[in-house]
Amino acid sequence: MVSATAQSVGSEIRIAAPNSSDSQTNIQTIRDRSDEGNVIGSLTVAHPGTVTAPGLTPVESREVVQKYVAEKLTFWQQSLKLSDWQISWAMAHRSDLKPNTVGQIHWDMPKKSAAILVLDPGDYNMPFNAMLDDMELTIIHELIHLKLTSLPHSEASRGSEEQAVVGISESLFALEHQTK
Repeated sequence: MVSATAQSVGSEIRIAAPNSSDSQTNIQTIRDRSDEGNVIGSLTVAHPGTVTAPGLTPVESREVVQKYVAEKLTFWQQSLKLSDWQISWAMAHRSDLKPNTVGQIHWDMPKKSAAILVLDPGDYNMPFNAMLDDMELTIIHELIHLKLTSLPHSEASRGSEEQAVVGISESLFALEHQTK
């Protein structure tokens, strides 16, 4: 479903995939969100590879994270007017992502489908609530890339697009969280 072979921040790879409806080739694109050194700090680790919220078991913590990410994906997909897209998500270990990234998106424009990978809680090294915020920011970031799929992309525009996506996603996150 989602390839873990994406390039580093702001990069794009195109993968030719046969289209099930005809013999044409679909272009599928993958974008990543850099961790930019954000995955640091303290963390509650009950078992290796398991992040827990204070007072919750590892299983309960994982359920909280999964529910949180699913709710944030729904909220931001609607807010960004991407409701016509079928978007799935999954957690991925750091080893499944390109170095220095905490998420990526893979989309198929003709099918209007996309899959987002979010760094697995066990690979974070920060407080639980900060981790949830970072996961939400990753969702926003990847959805902004999806929102921009209709724009022309080139090697020359990669860095500029990534800068814009980072700024927009951070601004949206800040606006959403200042009203609470």
